[in-house]
Amino acid sequence: MPEGARVQQLKSHLREELGIPSAEMKLISGTRVLGPGAALEPGQSVALVRSSPLPAFLKRKGLASVNATARDGSTALHLAAAQGDAGLCFEILADGDFTGACAVDFLGNSALHRAAERGLTEVCAALLACKDFTMAAAANR
Repeated sequence: MPEGARVQQLKSHLREELGIPSAEMKLISGTRVLGPGAALEPGQSVALVRSSPLPAFLKRKGLASVNATARDGSTALHLAAAQGDAGLCFEILADGDFTGACAVDFLGNSALHRAAERGLTEVCAALLACKDFTMAAAANR
């Protein structure tokens, strides 16, 4: 970064390079969070901390927890797969509290169906490899 660069510029660069939304980024120097207008000194060390998008996603979808279901029976994993968000799908699958790998919505579709419809091959593979996932339980009914 050029001398005198600001946190906002660094976040913009990181967003372009890493695809992390600015709202999920915090830059920390020492023990303090750097505000958007803070200047970066040459040689200054900063740490990037990424906050999870999962809590905001659950709130937006009206779900109280990772295991709650929407009115149509969709789990958080169904909804993340339906919007094509592989990163969020992986985060949900990695959540130790998540128990809905085989859940089906009111139409009988599992999250695997939704992921396959969106072409999320990595999510499909992760679901198929999930120890809690069984084809019989997730079969379209």
